[in-house]
Amino acid sequence: MPEYKSPYPNHLEIVRALSRALDLKYESKFLDDQVANPDFDFRFVGLAVKRGLHEPLEHHVDAQFANDMVRWLERFFEQYSAFVAKLSLEGLSREKAEQLLAAHLFSFYGAFALKELCRRLQGPAAETLLNDRKQAIAITASWASVKIRPWPGYVSTWSKQQADQFRRWQSGIELPSLSSLKTLFRSPEARGVLGQADSMRLYTLFVIARAVDWFRRQTFGHIALTHGLGSLRTGKHHKPIGYVLAEAHSAETVDTQRLHADINFLAEGLNPFRPKQPADRELLRSRLTDFSQQRQALDPTGTTVFWEHWFEARFHMLSGSLELAANDYKKAFGCAYFRAGRNQETIILEALVVTAMLARPDKTFLKKLRNAQVLLGLELPLKPEQHDFRSKYDDHVEAWFIDFYRGHFSKRFPEAGAFPGVKYPRHDQALIGPILVTDELGHKKPDLRHPDRRITTGDGPSKKWPQLVYYTCLGDRDAVSALLQAGADPNKLSQSDESALLLSILALDVTELSNQDFDLGLFKAISSAEHNHQTLNCRTQKKRLAPLHAALNTNQIAVLETLLDMGCEPDFRAGVEMSTPLYHCLEKIGLLTGKASPLKQLQNAPNDQMLLDTVRRYSGGREGLTLEQVQTKLRQQYNDPRYQSLLAAVRDLLVGEVKNRLDLGQLRTMARMLVQRGADPNAIHSYPIQGYTPLMLAVENDEDDLVDFMVEHGNGSLDMTYRENRTGREIGCRQIASYFQATKVLKRFFSSTGKI
Repeated sequence: MPEYKSPYPNHLEIVRALSRALDLKYESKFLDDQVANPDFDFRFVGLAVKRGLHEPLEHHVDAQFANDMVRWLERFFEQYSAFVAKLSLEGLSREKAEQLLAAHLFSFYGAFALKELCRRLQGPAAETLLNDRKQAIAITASWASVKIRPWPGYVSTWSKQQADQFRRWQSGIELPSLSSLKTLFRSPEARGVLGQADSMRLYTLFVIARAVDWFRRQTFGHIALTHGLGSLRTGKHHKPIGYVLAEAHSAETVDTQRLHADINFLAEGLNPFRPKQPADRELLRSRLTDFSQQRQALDPTGTTVFWEHWFEARFHMLSGSLELAANDYKKAFGCAYFRAGRNQETIILEALVVTAMLARPDKTFLKKLRNAQVLLGLELPLKPEQHDFRSKYDDHVEAWFIDFYRGHFSKRFPEAGAFPGVKYPRHDQALIGPILVTDELGHKKPDLRHPDRRITTGDGPSKKWPQLVYYTCLGDRDAVSALLQAGADPNKLSQSDESALLLSILALDVTELSNQDFDLGLFKAISSAEHNHQTLNCRTQKKRLAPLHAALNTNQIAVLETLLDMGCEPDFRAGVEMSTPLYHCLEKIGLLTGKASPLKQLQNAPNDQMLLDTVRRYSGGREGLTLEQVQTKLRQQYNDPRYQSLLAAVRDLLVGEVKNRLDLGQLRTMARMLVQRGADPNAIHSYPIQGYTPLMLAVENDEDDLVDFMVEHGNGSLDMTYRENRTGREIGCRQIASYFQATKVLKRFFSSTGKI
C-alpha cells in the first residue's frame, strides 16, 4: 500500500521547524526518525519540546525565554490538535495544505506569539519585523541604533570581519548562526560596552529576528509572515479561523468534490444502522467498484483514498467478514490520520470495536488507534508522565479495554443493519453492566481439594475469580480460612486484577455505606499469608484501586502499617487520576476540613476529562464509549431539575456521611506514617493541576504541622513551583498559601519571623 503524506504537518515537524529557525542544532536521529513515522508515540511531543526547544533555549538564551516559547507552543498544540481532529483537509496535497495553514492558522498564532515576545522584551514592534521589505535582523539593528544608547559605540568596536558579517546578515545574504550571535552579544566586550541587561536583551531579540528571517526563506514561512502582518494590523480574523480554512479548502478541492455524490450514496447505503434489502449487497458492491475507478481518475495522488478503504471495511463488516474488515480499517485509518477531520474519530471507533471482536485482536493496531485518540485530544493518556519510550502496548491499552470495546460492538454495528442472513459473532466476556451472582453459586462451597480453582460468575457478562478472591468478596470468613489452610495462593488475581488482600481492605472501608461489619479478622487472616511484590503493588483495571489507597478509608492505622511492612510501595500511584497515597490522603484531609468541595467537582464533571473518564470507568461503560458521549449524557442530566435534586441529596447524604465516618486525626497520622516510610512530599502530579505536589496540597489545606513534618522528615521543598497554564507564571507555596488564605502556614513559614 503506498504512503500518502498527510496534509497537516504533525507536531514533531512543527517542533523541528522551530528548532531549525532558532538554529538549535537539534537534528538527532531520534527526532528525524519520529517525524518520518506517522504513528509516533504522543509522549514524543513532550520529549521533543523539552530536548529540542526548552533545554537548548534555557542553555543558550535564558530560562524565561525558554519558558515563554514552550508555554506558547503547548497552548498552540492544544488548539492545533483540535483543528486536526475536526477540520478535514481531504483532497489537498501537503504543499497546498501547508499554504492554507500558513496563511490562515500558523500566521495567526505565530504573529501574536511574536507580538507578546517583543512586548515583554520591549523590543521593536512585531509588525515591523514581519515587514518583508527588510530583513528582521536589519530592522532590529535599526531599532537598536535609536533605542539602545550604547549601540553605536559598540558597533564601532567591531573588527572589519565582524562588520562585514553583520552586513551580510542584514542584507539576507546569510543567516547568523546561534553561536555567532552568542559571540557577538554575550562576550565580555559586549557586556562591558552595552551593559549586562542590554547585552542579554539584544541577544534575545536578534535570536528572534534570526528565526523570522529563517521562516521568510521558506515558502510556507513567507506566506505565514505576510498574513501574520495582516492579523496584527487588524487585531483578529474577520471570520473564525476554522471557517476561513474551510472556505479556502473548499475552493482548492473543486475536482474531488465531484466525488461527493457517490460518497453520500455509499455512506447511506453502508450505514451500519440502516436495515438492508436482499439486493443491497450486489448493488453496493457494484457502486464501490465504480467509485474506486472514479476516485483514481479524479484523485490519482490518493488524497481521498481513505473513503475507498472505509467503505470496503464497512462492506466486509456488514457481510460478517470481520478479518477482512479489520484489514481495510487499518488502511482507512492510515490514510485518514491527520487528514479526515471528524471522520477520523468515527473510523477509529469503528476500527476499535471491530478489531476487539477478533479472536486474536491486533495489539499493534489497537495501540496505534489509542495513541491517535490521545494525540488528537479525544482521549486521556494512560501514562502521561512515563518516559519509557519503547512505547509498549500496555502504555496505551489497558486489559479491560478489549471487553469494553466488545461491549459496544452491537451499538456500533447492530445486527439489524447487516446484510440479510448475516450473524455477527458474540463474546460472553463483554463487561457492560453489573455481574450477577446466582443463588446456586451463592450457596456453593469452596473446593478445598483444588484451592486455586477459578469460579465464573454472571449470566452473559461474566467474570472469573480465584476462589480465595471470590469468597473474600462475599465476606465469608470460614471459607477464606479454609482455603488458606488448604494452600490457596493469595497472589492469584481476579479477571479485573483484584486480590484477596485488596478486597479484605475494601471490606473495612468506613465510607462505603453498605459496609456494616468492620471486623479486622478477614484482613488479618489474608495479610498473614505470603504476598509477592506484584500483588502488593497492583491496581485493578478499570477503577485503578490499590491496597494503600484503600487503607486510607479504614480509619485503621494498623492496616496501613501492616501493608507498608509487607512491602507496599509508599509512592505507588493509583486511582483514575493516578495519585500517590500521600496526595490521596491529603485530599481526604481537605474534604474533612472543608478546604475541598466535592459538590463543585461533581458539578464540573461535564467539563473535566478526568472526571468524565472516572464516570465511564465506574459505570462499566454504560454511559458511553467516548468521553464526548459521557459528556453529552451528563449535560443532559445536569439540565434536569430532578437530577439537581439528586445531586443535592448526594451532597447531604454521601459527603456528609463520609465526613462523619472518616477520622481527621487518623488521616493526619497516616500522612505522617507515609512520609516516615518514604513517601515523597515533592512527587509531581498531573491532576487536577499539572505540577502540584503533596506538599503544595498540604499548604493549600493550611496543614502547618504536616507541612513542617514533610519538610523536616521527608525533604519536602517549599521552593518548588508549578507553571500556571494560562499565564505561564511560576506559582510557589507562598502564592498558594496566600491565595487559599492558609493563615497558619503563612504565619509559620512565610512571615518575617517564620522559618523561611
